[in-house]
Amino acid sequence: MYAHTHEPPPSVKEHAPGVSAGLEAVVQRAMAKVRTQTVDTHCIVEPVFSFADRVVLQLGNGSTLDSGDIRFARGNAKLPLSADELKAKFFDCSGDDENAVRLYGLLATLETLGDIRSLRKPV
Repeated sequence: MYAHTHEPPPSVKEHAPGVSAGLEAVVQRAMAKVRTQTVDTHCIVEPVFSFADRVVLQLGNGSTLDSGDIRFARGNAKLPLSADELKAKFFDCSGDDENAVRLYGLLATLETLGDIRSLRKPV
């Protein structure tokens, strides 16, 4: 958090070397507009986190969008994703090629999988 509030944002190219200079410039301009604030509250369930988070966007036309307090992020154990949401997130992150579909099928049945080595078998 210290780096985010006290240092300039890192170059996008550090994480994605193939990014164009134009996109790099757009991201840097957007990141220059990001402001963070910390609060000295702690979650009693997960003390390393604050009690709540909040996202506030100031739009170019002067209006404001405010999320209100976000107690737990979607996907947290206290606010889990549904099976359909989890599946959609998996394929959004991994793609939906044959290997990803096979892996998802195996992971979805992990608790009943007879042999974990089957996760490593090629398609």
